[in-house]
Amino acid sequence: MEDDPPTAAVPAGVNERPCVDFVRKLIGCEIKTTLSDGRTVVGTFDCLDRLKNIILSNAVETRYPSNRNQQQGDGGGGGTPTPPSVRQLGMVMVPGRHLVRVEALGAGLRGRGLDPAAAAAADGER
Repeated sequence: MEDDPPTAAVPAGVNERPCVDFVRKLIGCEIKTTLSDGRTVVGTFDCLDRLKNIILSNAVETRYPSNRNQQQGDGGGGGTPTPPSVRQLGMVMVPGRHLVRVEALGAGLRGRGLDPAAAAAADGER
């Protein structure tokens, strides 16, 4: 017991883990994830683990054609651009190692005490 590191007492009402509470408030919200290969997946946020793997339900994947694929598809002549491909996925696990960006979409955030403007301001303080 004498070798235990000293611990500071946390006053009542002070949250030790504000990030955990923030993520819990996002459960059930619609989020958009951007992957390292350029795809985006939009769905309802269900779960996050310690490896940053995200579980989304009602997920929709959007794949944008690369510049190289567009040039091959139209002969490089600058014709009509290839539209992105969209597909319904259902429930998916997005690996944390492939995440580039995660965005909470505005609908429903204010009802959960998550004002997008306040979140952006808090993000700027870090």
